[in-house]
Formats: sequence, structure tokens, C-alpha cells
Amino acid sequence: MEPKCVHYTDQRMKRFLLLLIPWMVMASTASAAQIRSAEVVFTHFGAISERAIRVADECYVPLTFLAKVGWKYTVKNSSVAIEAEPRGARVPIREFELGPAIPLRMALEQMGAETFWEPDNDKLQVCSPVTKIEVSGNKVQIETHLTTRPRVFRLTGPNRFVVDIPGARLTRDTVQQIEGNGVRVSQIELNTVRVAFEPGYRPSLPVIPGLGTSFKWELDPDEDPGTPDEPPAPPPVKVEPVVKVAPDPNLGPKTVAGPLTLDLESSNRVMVSLKLSGILGKPAQFRRPEPDVLEIVLWNTQVSVPDSASFNSASITDISVRDEGPNAILALKLARPMGVELSPGLTNLGIVLMKPNVGDGKLAGKVVVVDAGHGGHDSGAKSPLNDAFEKNLTLKIAKQLSERLANEGATVIMTRKTDVFIELKERAEIANRNQANFFISCHINSNKLSNSTSGGITFYHKDDPIGQLLADCIQREIGKVSGLKSIGTWSDGRIYESGFSVLRNSKMPAVLVEFGFINHNVDRKRMMTDDFQRDVASAIVKGLKVYLGDGN
Repeated sequence: MEPKCVHYTDQRMKRFLLLLIPWMVMASTASAAQIRSAEVVFTHFGAISERAIRVADECYVPLTFLAKVGWKYTVKNSSVAIEAEPRGARVPIREFELGPAIPLRMALEQMGAETFWEPDNDKLQVCSPVTKIEVSGNKVQIETHLTTRPRVFRLTGPNRFVVDIPGARLTRDTVQQIEGNGVRVSQIELNTVRVAFEPGYRPSLPVIPGLGTSFKWELDPDEDPGTPDEPPAPPPVKVEPVVKVAPDPNLGPKTVAGPLTLDLESSNRVMVSLKLSGILGKPAQFRRPEPDVLEIVLWNTQVSVPDSASFNSASITDISVRDEGPNAILALKLARPMGVELSPGLTNLGIVLMKPNVGDGKLAGKVVVVDAGHGGHDSGAKSPLNDAFEKNLTLKIAKQLSERLANEGATVIMTRKTDVFIELKERAEIANRNQANFFISCHINSNKLSNSTSGGITFYHKDDPIGQLLADCIQREIGKVSGLKSIGTWSDGRIYESGFSVLRNSKMPAVLVEFGFINHNVDRKRMMTDDFQRDVASAIVKGLKVYLGDGN
């Protein structure tokens, strides 16, 4: 039986009231230290020549910005109603030196767009999710969430046509229905999606397509297909004798995978593609046996990948393949721990490695918010004997954690230091207001049946790969010292569809640690000891240092 957190409840309020509350309690101006000039790169428009400012993680733009991106708007009292495709937004308005301004990221989130700050600068990228890429026979269709303008051009070596979609992003929800092996889809830049066609074909699109959210064309024969590049001959490989095992006839023919190609390597991500001969019988999965090692499990697959020395990547230092029963395990040794996303297609498996923004890579100087769960009238989970309460255990562990973080040179902020009640959203807002680097929430688990489940879990929010990486690093270290079973790392989407409030509302890498089950006799006895509380606190510090690459 899966453990279930029973102590989280999210208040349901009207969305707009949630948006307005922060502005009702904020002053109309902010100090110069909190406000910086910013630049907005907006989908196909590129850089917008309109002043913008960054306040914490939000980007404010003047009302004149809205007209430049084709939005109509109406000002009503202290809010702005925006009319835009595919859906509008309503956001608060705030006065700055540049005049009335709106929170752009908040508006775009309501519209379903993706935004992110480029690492180490104040440039906001605004991208449209690509919702669908379909190739059936010689017919091609691409759909995007926001208006885009594709670019069509020819590449050489070999000659082939490509369609680039600037200001666009592939997401987990992008539907890719691609027949045949002649089309390749990739995210070539942080804000550019590319659809490439094999030599011998060209799209019937106009050379300069118009604006839109849906594009359809046919593939026509290309009179100048060019000559495909000959792949280099693989180096000789010493083949060790192996014991042949008869294939399981129930599995069907193996999928052939390879080669593995490097599509993009930038300051914050690496994109590689593994070519597939067909659809995998089961979705590819990944596991992290070490923080800097990724193992991708490919069901009933035979893999051929390049030698590590010939794979020109500073981020992937070693590549190996081994069999595990009928499955192939593609192992990637990384230069440092990274987040990962797998994007399956009909003819390839996209592997996106995300480099966390670790600053100087040291824990010293980082701001860490330590959240002791529950408190005051909210006791949280409690033991059947009433001899242990979650609010008390979490506070003891949080104090131990804070002390050890401070000893490492980190700036520590505790959401509570005494037995007081703090609202869920306020816990995350404490971290947001202080522009924390990390948010660590301490909890004790419980379930309906006493003594049925034992062990610790570290949660991350939904499908966040950076949050999952942080959770993996921390839970691995806790499992070494807790003396309890390590259940592993879980997405909070397994518990609530919207996830946990403290993780959902935090704007920095955040995890929620459930150290054990208070209604399990072994867990409770262990968690109540001083050495457990000290050891798991030290383990969290070690996990943070592993995540940062802080070997000292």
C-alpha cells in the first residue's frame, strides 16, 4: 500500500483574489536594490524595444508594451484585462518610475505561455509551447499555442530543408505523430524548435510563411537533394565472448536504437537524440544510481552508440550500454549532477539534460529557507499513543538543519522557530520574498493503517526536473544514515493533482522531506532519537552540497 500524506489541505479561493492579495499588501514602490532593468525576448518578435524591469522573479512592462505584441487591453480600477489569443488574462497594475506596469510573467502564465529568465542575466525569454507536430504521408501540420512565424531555409552537407519556429518550445504535452524516418524534430536552441526533412524533399510552404498558430503543407520532391554525408567508420571493438540467451518470443522483435547524437550544448542545457527503428514497446524510464550518472532503461531494445571519446560533449564524459534481461541500459556519466527529461517520439528519443543554476557552486553564501511543517493549533500527524506529534519532530529537525547550514556559511531563514502556526502559502512566500536559493520543508508521514508502511520519501513538485534532481541528491544521503527504508523520490502530483502548496508556490528549487511514518512503531522510535535528528540534518546538508558540486 502506498503511503499517503493526510495532513495537507489547500484552501480554494477565487483565482483573481489570489493574484491580487500580494499587491494589496505591497508598497507601491520598491527599493533600488530590488529593481533591475530587464529585457524581454518575445516569441517571434525577438527583443522588444520597450523598457522592462525585474522585481524578484517577476518582470514588469509598461502598458505600451502590450500594443507592441498585438494585445488589446482595458484598465479597470487596479487591474488590467488583456485580450489575446488563445485566451486572455487579468492581472494587477502597479505604479513604477516607468509609469503603470503589469506583471508580464503572471499574464503569460494565464495564457499558457512559457517564460524563463536566462541564467546569470536579466533577459526574459517568452516562448510559445508547440502543441502538435504531425507528419502523415507527405502532409505536415504544426500547431503552436501562441502566434508564431516559421522560417524555411536549406542546409548543406547534406542538402536538406528545415523549418525553424522561433520563440517556441517543445514540452511534455507536445503531441508528435510522425510516420516514417524522414522527419526529425528537435529543440535546437532554448527558444527555437526545428523540423528537418531528409534530402530529396522540400516543404510546399511559402519561403516566407505568414503569422499564425497552425501551419499545413505538403512535401514535394526536391530537385537538388545533395549527397548524404558518409558516417565515419566505427573504430575496431574488442568483442568478448558472451553466452547467448534465446530471445523470448513473447516480446516480439527488438527495437534498434542508435546512433546517439548531440543536438545542443549550452550554458544551461544539453540535448541529445537517440534514433529508434520504431516505437518502444514500453516508455523509456530513467534512474539515477549516482548523482552524476543517469541510466536510461529501454525496453526490449538493442542499442549502438558512439564511443565516449568521439562524442564531443563537455557535459557527458562517458557513454556505455549493457543488457539487463531483454532491456538495454544506456548509461551517461555526467560532468556534474543534472536534471533530465525524456521526450519520446516515433523515430527518436529526446534526452534533455538541464544544468542547475548553482552560482559559484558553493553552499557558503547561499540563502536556504528551512520550513518546519505544521505548528500551533495544527499538530500535523500524531502517533496512535499520542506520544509524538509531527509539529514537534519537524521543529527539532529543522533547528538541527539550520545550525548545520549556518556552520557551512549559508544564510538560513526558518519559517518558524517556535510552536506557532504559519499558513501554507506564507511559508513559500517567505522564501520568495527573500530570494532564497533553496526551500527545504520538513515533515513526518502518516497513513491510515498503523505499522503498514515504513521509510522516508523526498517530494519534488510535479514534473520539475531540477526539483527532482535536488530531491534525488538529498534522499540518497538521508537513506545512508536514517536507519529506515528509503522509499525514494516522488512527484507531489502522486498525492494531489496540483501538488503541495509549499512546493507549487516556491520560485526556487524546493523539496519536501517526509522522514518516516509516525504511526509505524519502528519509524517513530527511531525518529524520536537525537542521533536520527542530527544525522538526517547532516544528510540534507550533504545532499545540497552534492547538488551544487561543492566537494569541500
